Amino acid sequence: DQHTTKMRMPKGALHSIQGVLHDPPPKVFQTALSDFYPQYRLVCQAIPSSSGPRAEIMSALHENIQDVFNEYGVQIMSPHYLGDPQEAKIIPRTKWAPPPADGVV
Repeated sequence: DQHTTKMRMPKGALHSIQGVLHDPPPKVFQTALSDFYPQYRLVCQAIPSSSGPRAEIMSALHENIQDVFNEYGVQIMSPHYLGDPQEAKIIPRTKWAPPPADGVV
Protein backbone atom coordinates (compact mmCIF):
# COMPACT_ATOMS: atom_id res chain seq x y z
CA ASP A 1 0.00 0.00 0.00
CA GLN A 2 0.98 3.66 -0.31
CA HIS A 3 1.80 4.09 3.39
CA THR A 4 4.11 1.07 3.43
CA THR A 5 5.89 2.30 0.30
CA LYS A 6 6.50 5.71 1.88
CA MET A 7 7.88 4.05 5.01
CA ARG A 8 10.31 1.94 2.92
CA MET A 9 11.63 4.70 0.65
CA PRO A 10 13.86 6.46 3.22
CA LYS A 11 15.41 3.11 4.19
CA GLY A 12 16.16 2.47 0.51
CA ALA A 13 18.12 5.73 0.42
CA LEU A 14 20.61 4.29 2.92
CA HIS A 15 21.99 1.50 0.73
CA SER A 16 24.68 3.62 -0.94
CA ILE A 17 25.62 5.71 2.11
CA GLN A 18 29.13 5.09 3.44
CA GLY A 19 29.35 4.99 7.23
CA VAL A 20 25.88 3.61 8.06
CA LEU A 21 25.39 0.24 9.78
CA HIS A 22 22.95 -2.17 8.15
CA ASP A 23 22.80 -4.37 11.26
CA PRO A 24 20.78 -3.46 13.18
CA PRO A 25 18.65 -2.52 10.19
CA PRO A 26 17.41 1.06 9.85
CA LYS A 27 13.80 1.69 10.81
CA VAL A 28 11.23 4.34 9.92
CA PHE A 29 8.79 5.38 12.63
CA GLN A 30 5.66 7.46 12.26
CA THR A 31 6.19 9.78 15.21
CA ALA A 32 3.12 11.98 14.98
CA LEU A 33 -0.11 12.53 13.13
CA SER A 34 -0.15 16.31 12.98
CA ASP A 35 -3.00 18.50 11.75
CA PHE A 36 -2.14 18.24 8.06
CA TYR A 37 0.55 15.57 7.71
CA PRO A 38 2.14 12.53 9.33
CA GLN A 39 5.66 12.94 10.73
CA TYR A 40 8.30 10.27 10.18
CA ARG A 41 11.72 9.63 11.69
CA LEU A 42 14.40 7.49 10.09
CA VAL A 43 16.57 5.81 12.73
CA CYS A 44 19.88 4.22 11.82
CA GLN A 45 23.32 3.86 13.36
CA ALA A 46 26.59 5.20 12.03
CA ILE A 47 29.61 2.95 11.94
CA PRO A 48 31.61 3.94 15.07
CA SER A 49 34.92 3.85 13.19
CA SER A 50 33.58 5.85 10.25
CA SER A 51 36.02 8.55 9.22
CA GLY A 52 33.32 10.85 7.86
CA PRO A 53 31.71 13.46 10.08
CA ARG A 54 28.03 13.04 10.91
CA ALA A 55 27.20 16.11 8.80
CA GLU A 56 28.58 14.43 5.65
CA ILE A 57 26.56 11.28 6.29
CA MET A 58 23.40 13.31 6.92
CA SER A 59 23.94 15.39 3.78
CA ALA A 60 24.39 12.28 1.63
CA LEU A 61 21.33 10.70 3.23
CA HIS A 62 19.14 13.75 2.56
CA GLU A 63 20.31 13.85 -1.07
CA ASN A 64 19.51 10.15 -1.51
CA ILE A 65 16.08 10.51 0.12
CA GLN A 66 15.20 13.25 -2.38
CA ASP A 67 16.42 11.07 -5.26
CA VAL A 68 14.44 8.02 -4.09
CA PHE A 69 11.24 10.03 -3.59
CA ASN A 70 11.67 11.63 -7.03
CA GLU A 71 12.30 8.21 -8.58
CA TYR A 72 9.02 6.91 -7.16
CA GLY A 73 7.15 10.10 -8.10
CA VAL A 74 6.46 11.07 -4.50
CA GLN A 75 6.51 14.78 -3.79
CA ILE A 76 8.17 15.90 -0.56
CA MET A 77 6.09 18.70 0.90
CA SER A 78 7.08 20.98 3.70
CA PRO A 79 4.65 20.59 6.56
CA HIS A 80 3.98 24.32 6.38
CA TYR A 81 2.22 24.92 3.08
CA LEU A 82 -1.06 26.59 2.19
CA GLY A 83 -2.32 24.42 -0.64
CA ASP A 84 -1.52 21.59 -2.98
CA PRO A 85 0.01 22.71 -6.28
CA GLN A 86 -1.84 21.66 -9.44
CA GLU A 87 1.18 19.65 -10.55
CA ALA A 88 3.49 17.69 -8.29
CA LYS A 89 6.90 19.28 -7.79
CA ILE A 90 8.97 16.26 -8.77
CA ILE A 91 12.33 16.54 -10.50
CA PRO A 92 12.61 14.08 -13.41
CA ARG A 93 15.70 11.88 -13.52
CA THR A 94 16.94 13.71 -16.65
CA LYS A 95 17.26 16.90 -14.60
CA TRP A 96 18.79 15.48 -11.39
CA ALA A 97 22.25 16.85 -12.13
CA PRO A 98 21.99 19.83 -14.50
CA PRO A 99 25.21 21.73 -15.20
CA PRO A 100 25.75 24.83 -13.06
CA ALA A 101 24.51 28.04 -14.68
CA ASP A 102 27.97 29.60 -14.77
CA GLY A 103 29.83 26.39 -15.64
CA VAL A 104 31.65 26.31 -12.28
CA VAL A 105 31.05 23.53 -9.77
